[in-house]
Amino acid sequence: MAERYRQIGGGSPIYPSTEAQVQALQKELNRRGHDLHITYSFNYSRPLPEDTIREAQNNNKTHILPVSLYPHYSEATTGSNMHYLELAVKENAPAVAFLKAAVYYLHPGYIEAFAGRIREAVPKGKNLDDYYLLFSAHGLPLYFLKNGDQYPFQIAETVGQILAKLRRQDNWSLSYQSDVGPLQWIKPSTEKMLEALAERGITKLLVVPVSFVTDHIETLHEINIEYRELAEGAGITDFRMSRAIETHPGFITALADSVEKALGKTGGRPAAVGKAIQNSGISGTGR
Repeated sequence: MAERYRQIGGGSPIYPSTEAQVQALQKELNRRGHDLHITYSFNYSRPLPEDTIREAQNNNKTHILPVSLYPHYSEATTGSNMHYLELAVKENAPAVAFLKAAVYYLHPGYIEAFAGRIREAVPKGKNLDDYYLLFSAHGLPLYFLKNGDQYPFQIAETVGQILAKLRRQDNWSLSYQSDVGPLQWIKPSTEKMLEALAERGITKLLVVPVSFVTDHIETLHEINIEYRELAEGAGITDFRMSRAIETHPGFITALADSVEKALGKTGGRPAAVGKAIQNSGISGTGR
């Protein structure tokens, strides 16, 4: 892992990326007239959920609005984040209440952000229609699906909307990456899909990391280095990856609209609301 991080610059870019998203969302909500304090938390490194909850309590926040940076719900991601946030509240600030943020995985701004990144990945002088589109989402152990997890269905809906935005009807596939361990994961895997596309004679390929909102080791290394080497070795001569949506204006609009929709359900008193964005991602707290 140390070598992989060295190859993408010496560390994870997820911290500066998340900071930039927090600042962009803060600016947009301020522009809309909302006096909200936004912070963030991670499950496995600081700031941890308990750090975020203590911060909210120290700033006299009475409500937290968690907004997940995992756009597509899964018990393994957003479900896990909420579990640890709720546990942190129970242990550190039992009087703090949660609001429920609106989902945004089909928000027009979120979809436009992906469409924009895809268009940006096409070099000047070439046409998007020349490229086969491979949407690569983070994998999920199969038992989650058997237990009713909605994640792959929401991913498929997002892909469908992106394709409609691009007016693309064919020459695309959806696959899943980052599976580890002995468990069965949902398929097809991105690795196997790359091999299959090469066997079909595909030479121009654009990979879209559809479930990620920042670039990090699973995009910058797994896709853009490991999968690139695999694809080029199999005969795909023009391999490209669209950048993550990061602070694309459409994505920030989607987040801000999700927040406003939740605030609208509080009787129009946003100053009484705490806001948290959490993922491996954002956690925000307003008053």
